Amino acid sequence: YICNLVWDAPHCAFALGGDGRIPDVLSINNAPNEDLEAEISELWNAGISVRLLEGRLAADLDYTEVDFNGRVERLGTGAILNNAAIGFENHIRDRCGEDTLINYDSTSAYSQEEYPDIPRTREDYIARTPSEEVQCRAAAVQEWIEREQSLAGATIVRSPTGLLEEVNDGWVNQGEQTTRTLIFNSTFSFDSSDLPFVDSEFGGFSLNMSVTKMLELSIERYAAGSAHTFAGVRVDGVGTRNTDCCGGYGEGEYLALPLPPTPEYRVNMGLRWFRGPHSAQLSVRWHDSLRDVNAAWDEVIAVYQRVQRENGVPEEDWDPNGWHGNQINGVDATGWTEDTACADQDRNPYCRVDSRHYWDLSYTYNRPDIFGLGYVSLNVAMRNIFGTMPDPWPSGAGFENYLDNIMGRQAFARITIGF
Repeated sequence: YICNLVWDAPHCAFALGGDGRIPDVLSINNAPNEDLEAEISELWNAGISVRLLEGRLAADLDYTEVDFNGRVERLGTGAILNNAAIGFENHIRDRCGEDTLINYDSTSAYSQEEYPDIPRTREDYIARTPSEEVQCRAAAVQEWIEREQSLAGATIVRSPTGLLEEVNDGWVNQGEQTTRTLIFNSTFSFDSSDLPFVDSEFGGFSLNMSVTKMLELSIERYAAGSAHTFAGVRVDGVGTRNTDCCGGYGEGEYLALPLPPTPEYRVNMGLRWFRGPHSAQLSVRWHDSLRDVNAAWDEVIAVYQRVQRENGVPEEDWDPNGWHGNQINGVDATGWTEDTACADQDRNPYCRVDSRHYWDLSYTYNRPDIFGLGYVSLNVAMRNIFGTMPDPWPSGAGFENYLDNIMGRQAFARITIGF
């Protein structure tokens, strides 16, 4: 990361181009970690059940909380180096001035049209830049390397000149995950005789409903004391898609990545009918909408402000967007909040996943004995009766397949014969 951003650093003469690639770096996956401990989970549950109308109406309310401690994770050499890089760019600018060029070979950071005259190679930068600034940058890089930190259970090894030589990536205990849910279930059974204008011989009915409310699905991805910049930071992913892509959401976007897309509400309802060998069911499945944003935006800014305060930086010099930067994927992110922290519109132009409901219908006929063949069961069904589809995205899978389906309307038929 150093040679990617400050290609002119002395040890970066060995880099293979301006993207910071260093040859012959030893990467040890599954490196031993004698401090590795077992994962531990704690669960507790409380609920209430009510039966009314001689049992025809049943209702249950259930609360569950699960704490999962010491998540075992191998973070990868990329994550180890990315963590070490947090704050590096600001460090160089703090030491050598806000106008010092960072990542000057990148046409994404400095387009040819807007910046036709800046140096694009290491040699060109050193030749065209005052020696005092070049020396300042070299000193700032060396200062950074001397206090470079790696995650607990991981090791970054450099030569005396600062050249990257080795990254050890072992399994580590990282953080905690907490899940709190509230689930309501109810069932009401009644006969056709209870309905006006319906023949009493029409059969029986059962109406059921299930509502799940996610109270919390939070993760502390990096444990306190792990040397990670975001150690001890907890992010709640309820109502958020919890993904990252291509640096499209700002700093710390990966903090909620292990969490699945998590709507705050899910609802399932169904109406069953049964009469003799006949039964049918009409049901609907609904999920709440999601924000496709950086769920850790506010938490990252809070850490940035704490670090600035600890370093004695005057509050008037703080960047309102912290480490996120004021331009993300070419989008002006000045003054963003967590609710609007979406800069990857090329992938998901809506910055959200809308709620959807899907209707299903099925019919079953059961006969215990027919033509001496034993039992026969015939089932015909249709899923997604109305052909509901999610909003299409222009890249990736094109939709959030954890929640939605693009199969459209589907019909099934099945016959089972028992002998």
